Amino acid sequence: MTVAWVGKTPVSVLQELLSRRETTPRYELVSTQIEGAIHEPTFRYRVTVADVVAMGTGRSKKEAKHAAAKALLDKMIVGPGEEGSIPVGNSNTMPEVKNEIVSPYDDKISRNPIGSLQEMCMSRRWPPPSYEMVTEEGLPHERLFTIACTVFKQRELGTGKSKKLAKRMAAHKMWEKLQDAPIASSNMAKF
Repeated sequence: MTVAWVGKTPVSVLQELLSRRETTPRYELVSTQIEGAIHEPTFRYRVTVADVVAMGTGRSKKEAKHAAAKALLDKMIVGPGEEGSIPVGNSNTMPEVKNEIVSPYDDKISRNPIGSLQEMCMSRRWPPPSYEMVTEEGLPHERLFTIACTVFKQRELGTGKSKKLAKRMAAHKMWEKLQDAPIASSNMAKF
């Protein structure tokens, strides 16, 4: 089973996933082999977490490390009872994470709220939603963003650890608010 992570490398996805479990993967460069021409080496990395091991190869160390991380993630995401699944139960093994990796976002919104709101406005012949940054607060490593989404006179605020998450939250709230609204734009001007 393969899972796609938009905009993230397998190494960063594995690191994020395991940081929630307060553990880290251990990478080892296993070998550098010269196959064919001397300018085309093959690197092999091994990644270990608890007693689970995966290997990856590539034309560069980086490529091999990413391949190893992806192989470990693929092992972790195998469903229960399927070949290669990681046992659950003792502290030396990792728990199964099949249902944990659903979205690349932390907001638990499974669909694309920005696109859904845009489509709703287009289908009802409303003006498109507008977004504006309201606040940005916190330390550089702990930012909290607030973005306002406006459609006609309706305004919803969304907050998140990034501008993107805040915008998604604002769009989601607006979509929920407007999905039962009357369709005629003349009624919406009062709304």
